[in-house]
Amino acid sequence: MTQAPNLRVLPSHLDARKMAHQGCQLEGIIPLAKLQRLNSALTRLEGEVMVDLTFTVDERSHPVVIGTVEAQVFVVCQRCMGEMPYLVKSNVHVALVAGEDQAKALPKDLDPWTVVDSSADFYHLIEEEILLALPMVAYHDHPCVEQSLFSSQEEPDQGENTKVNNPFSVLEQLKGSPK
Repeated sequence: MTQAPNLRVLPSHLDARKMAHQGCQLEGIIPLAKLQRLNSALTRLEGEVMVDLTFTVDERSHPVVIGTVEAQVFVVCQRCMGEMPYLVKSNVHVALVAGEDQAKALPKDLDPWTVVDSSADFYHLIEEEILLALPMVAYHDHPCVEQSLFSSQEEPDQGENTKVNNPFSVLEQLKGSPK
């Protein structure tokens, strides 16, 4: 992922409804360091998010935001606990709503973005998209941990002479004893 030199840093707040009715195209970057809610999910907040979104009104008269969000992030591999790069790419398809009632009335193919006043928190939307696109469990594509470390000890020999320790053997003895 390379950054084109002409991309600008996008604003944190914007008038999303006005942009949708004007049919605006928004292309630029957002520094990962500006997205503070990602702190717990990432090992470092270096780099930027590439944003390419179109604000428009769809055929059902919903103001919508459609496009892609992409970022190279660093997460913890859950096998080796080391840092690993991960390319996050999310397809954005949200409708601008004023409240929960409008959100419930949306078609299933649209996610709601609640925008109450003229100044919407744009970084919050982008941050949500990145958080939802992160893997639940991140791990390297290659074997990063020695296979022998997955076993805690040698398997006990299950030969014929090996007596299995049965927790109910005491009850068996009591049942068979005379009163």
